[in-house]
Amino acid sequence: MTKLPSLKGLRAFEAAARTGSFAAAAEELSVSPAAVGQLVRSLEEQVGRQLFHRINRGITPTEAGLEILPRLSLAFDELQGVARQISGAGARARLTVSAPMSVVSGWLSQRIGEFVTLQGPTDFFLRTDDDPVDFERNLIDIRMSYGRFHYRTHDTEEIATDAVYPVCSPDFLDRHGPISSAESMLNLPLIHTDWGPTAASFSSWRDWFEAAKVTPGRKTGHGMIANSSMAALNLAVSGLGITLS
Repeated sequence: MTKLPSLKGLRAFEAAARTGSFAAAAEELSVSPAAVGQLVRSLEEQVGRQLFHRINRGITPTEAGLEILPRLSLAFDELQGVARQISGAGARARLTVSAPMSVVSGWLSQRIGEFVTLQGPTDFFLRTDDDPVDFERNLIDIRMSYGRFHYRTHDTEEIATDAVYPVCSPDFLDRHGPISSAESMLNLPLIHTDWGPTAASFSSWRDWFEAAKVTPGRKTGHGMIANSSMAALNLAVSGLGITLS
């Protein structure tokens, strides 16, 4: 097993890199700037890599330092959370909600404020995940998914039903319009969304044409493919075709 570096050294490095100076880190850690500098130098000797550039009494993280900083910050945040949980100090309810990125960036983010207002102070952890998720491992309380076939062992409730429409940019419509019927779209560039084999269900162009009583044909499966609805919509906004949204 690899020997772990000094925890104090890691803490000193993380605080200095995040705050931008040994002095600010020292104030946060209740030690002297010289002590922070010594801890960082000892850490650099332990790991065999320089973590800061020291220029004119200032510091900037090296490439190696920048690589580890986000993970260190997250790790210390988790440790602080564990400490709060053990001590019970200032304990508040923590709700972990998991949802696809498209749901988080649109529908859900617009409603979080209302929830917090009604619920009161809450430690709210919002995760973006693809299906399927591991409830136990990631301590997920609520999962929002698209489709009805995941998580058969959990309580599920339908909260919304999609209405799917073809969309394109005004520029695309100027170049290829007018588009007067579903049939007229068969020979136009179509942008597809493929969430992969783990997706419970999703609307495809073939489904849409069949619902519109139009025989899709072989061309329906050709065109640009994105692995998320947001990416497909961005392609459509760029004037590259028509997508379902």
